Amino acid sequence: MDEVRYKYGKRGRPSKEARLAAVAAVEARQGKTLSDPELLKLICKSFAMMRSLTMACGRGEVPSLVVPGAPGIGKSYNITDVLDSMDVKYEHVEGGISAVELYAMAYQHRAKGNVILLTIPTWCSAMRIR
Repeated sequence: MDEVRYKYGKRGRPSKEARLAAVAAVEARQGKTLSDPELLKLICKSFAMMRSLTMACGRGEVPSLVVPGAPGIGKSYNITDVLDSMDVKYEHVEGGISAVELYAMAYQHRAKGNVILLTIPTWCSAMRIR
């Protein structure tokens, strides 16, 4: 990997050329960095898509939906908000669930438009069966 050599200007700060070289190196390694407004626009677009897919799931047009993401960003809140506004019958399970419990719950909610919302802290705990 190419090393970026910094040329220091006055007071030990990197020169403008060194900063531009560092930005170019980061962009080459990770892709273009987004500004705050661009990032906010992307996040809003993602949440709008999640809300529209949740509506489709509540109407029975989408059979299942998996929404991964970091904890605490509002996934469960937005999904329950959409389902409540649509008056959809749903069951919210927080934590873990065994395979037998999941099958029984799926059978009870087998009608079109019924939703099971599983809020599981990590994918590892989702794969563990009690």
